[in-house]
Amino acid sequence: GKRRDWVWKELGQASLAIALEHLAVMAEVCKDAMGGATLEVFAEAYVLGGWKADAAMLDALASVQHSQRVSDDAKAVHAAVAAVYQPWLEDGAERFQALVKDMPRLCEDVEKHAKALSESKTGCCILFADGLRFDVAQKLKAVMEGKGWQVDADWRWVALPPVTATAKPAVSPVADLLGTDSDGDDFCPA
Repeated sequence: GKRRDWVWKELGQASLAIALEHLAVMAEVCKDAMGGATLEVFAEAYVLGGWKADAAMLDALASVQHSQRVSDDAKAVHAAVAAVYQPWLEDGAERFQALVKDMPRLCEDVEKHAKALSESKTGCCILFADGLRFDVAQKLKAVMEGKGWQVDADWRWVALPPVTATAKPAVSPVADLLGTDSDGDDFCPA
């Protein structure tokens, strides 16, 4: 930790010391399994802190990307990510899939939220980006707040799968008029 305050950091020669700070956050979050008995509990746990594991993992990888010892430093960080983050992520994905599997329609709220988007207050700017990761959104929020902007961040379920062909139509003003194509293989709305 002390090396993060030394001149070597400024010279780009303390990449592992920087990565370790992020890896420590990642490990702390990954101590607890991601999940819950319902989708709502699962989502709330992720919103309250699970996203920090994703952000810390990416920051740890980025910190060794431009190191003068890229290969060795990257191998060390990759090993830590594989040992701690990957099992946490895989377990969380399997728990999420199990919760979603038996639901006839996960995103009943998507149509309700699309209507709410169209009824936004004057002076409100809504950023919609399909596939915007929550960890990236939190970083964007911090940058905006750093500029003195008032930010009210919220999350919504997206259409599954969260790809452009399903996500954008699902929040459009005509969402209730859309269905899927007959074979459903390309996720295109009809």
